[in-house]
Amino acid sequence: MPRLFVFAIGGTGARVLRSLTMLLAAGVQPNDSQGNRYEIIPLIIDPDGANGNVAQTMNLLDHYRSVRQELDVNLTNDCFFNGVISELSSLSGTAKSQGLEGYKLLIPNVDGSTFGQFIGYNQLSVKAHGGDGTKELLEVLYTKKNLETNLEIGFQGYPNMGAVVLNQFASMPAFQSFANAFNQGDRIFIVSSIFGGTGAAGFPLLVKNLRSANPNLPNFNYINQATLGAVAVQPYFNLPNNAQSPIDSKQFITKTKAALSYYESNLRGLNSLYYIGDEPQSVFENNPGGAFQKNQAHFVELVSAISIFDFLQNSNGDVLDKDHREFGIEHVAPTLHLTHLSRQTQDIINKPLTKFWLLNQYLENELKRDDAFSQVFFTTVPKISKIDYSQMPFFKVLKELTSEYGIWLDEMKKSQIAFEPFKGVVFDKIFDSIEGFKGRRGFLSGKDDNHIVKAINNQTSNYRADSIPNKFIKGVSSALNEIIKEKIF
Repeated sequence: MPRLFVFAIGGTGARVLRSLTMLLAAGVQPNDSQGNRYEIIPLIIDPDGANGNVAQTMNLLDHYRSVRQELDVNLTNDCFFNGVISELSSLSGTAKSQGLEGYKLLIPNVDGSTFGQFIGYNQLSVKAHGGDGTKELLEVLYTKKNLETNLEIGFQGYPNMGAVVLNQFASMPAFQSFANAFNQGDRIFIVSSIFGGTGAAGFPLLVKNLRSANPNLPNFNYINQATLGAVAVQPYFNLPNNAQSPIDSKQFITKTKAALSYYESNLRGLNSLYYIGDEPQSVFENNPGGAFQKNQAHFVELVSAISIFDFLQNSNGDVLDKDHREFGIEHVAPTLHLTHLSRQTQDIINKPLTKFWLLNQYLENELKRDDAFSQVFFTTVPKISKIDYSQMPFFKVLKELTSEYGIWLDEMKKSQIAFEPFKGVVFDKIFDSIEGFKGRRGFLSGKDDNHIVKAINNQTSNYRADSIPNKFIKGVSSALNEIIKEKIF
């Protein structure tokens, strides 16, 4: 199976990776135009070791892998969790001491260090005491606040600092691990914002190191020639003033213009580059880093994740620096529904997002009933008892993941611009929960939840599962496919 290495840089990169994981859980297919399915290898780059969004995304990735490893290697394209997510260490056999911590690439020499210590500023002498003028030059290039910034919480919106620290990409042990694992036919995608510090600095440096890999690097020829895409996320939120934070969202547009100007002349080697942004309306808390930097999900991050699937489908590796793509909606509204999106976007997400929503509602409503496990689907071999459902680790993680899906949707609904594909209704009228669509019913069709239960029970005659996880995921997914086709879209 070919692999797609997704470099997620900074907090925005982590949040886009969160949306990507939700889409994969819902069943969006990580396939190219030839139908080849790609294994997803997330690689998070962020010096802020305690970043709240990074921790949240890594936890979600663990949940996804925990569910996925209980299922068949090859699932049908229309099944939940049909994509495979893997840690880089599982491919290369590299331990944490060699530059990896789960999905994170560890950046050397930043723990407990200030930026001044990192560049050796404190060891330099002033010119009057025998120095060569380097110290004075650094004082021109960097403010006192820059030099005293603790790198443990990132670059705090300063790409001029990030560019120096991240210039060690090629020599990082984690980058060597990536090179060891890279095969011919694998692809690379980079996710970063271009209005902050980590993403704006890391994006061009990473492209440079990928396209001019050292010949001594393992598999350097495959890396140099790999199909390479990226999404450049422009400002889409504001931050309130905070005297304790050096980040000023009023500078986001200026920083974006500077980054784009630099990219126009210096960024080379991309097969496809996606641009996404929105007039900043949402206001997030101004936390420069650490566990409190945990911004809520936003529609822009979902669209950025969708660009990854578009890249797999449409980038063939033949054209460099000429494929630039932007995202637009069909209809402008304060709150977006599925029907406001383009037909192409709807084709990608309508059915999977709706299926996963129905699964969430099925778990939250039907499977809380004691008599649910007396239905045919649960009593045929392999049987699934209420005890299995309440105690098996597989179901515990699945319920937590679907709960996170509900939280993710709720956060996007509260953002500006808001995205609300589903509205809260009672389970027996669930077919009317998809905004912009009216459930199709006959005159005597009965309650919606009864249709779902009946469809799931009917799946028992279609195949024989070898395990409880396979039976549940494949059976429920197949049944919901039929329900959606018959009753909704």
